[in-house]
Amino acid sequence: MRTILLRTILVCCFLQVLSIGIPEEFLDEIVLECMKEENIDNSKLSAVMSENFIIETEDPNIHKLLECSFEKHMVLNDNGELNTNKITSIVNKHMTPLFKNIKKDHFDVTEKAVVKCKNPEGNTWGVRMMNFHNCVVSELRSV
Repeated sequence: MRTILLRTILVCCFLQVLSIGIPEEFLDEIVLECMKEENIDNSKLSAVMSENFIIETEDPNIHKLLECSFEKHMVLNDNGELNTNKITSIVNKHMTPLFKNIKKDHFDVTEKAVVKCKNPEGNTWGVRMMNFHNCVVSELRSV
């Protein structure tokens, strides 16, 4: 009886994990295009993100997806630095609305998060973009 109960709980937990998806608002046309190029589907993306949208793994494929997305959004200037105006606009449109704790007029909140996170560390662009993403998410959650 105890084994059956334990198996049932494990199956329920597994189904719960599978049911967490990345909201469509988060995935614009460019991200979807990069997902296709890198052969990453929503379930793979969901598997590497927490329910709070923090990327929790050092998956090289996810790093490539982030590199692709940032490159195609053209948010890096010639010096390899983030164009804060452009990235703030993208984050404000696709990421900030996912956080229910932020009021509708949220551009200033987004801008502060982007400015605070604009110099991420990492030995590759993919790692830097992952660290930028996680930093912005953490900042938006703390508002």
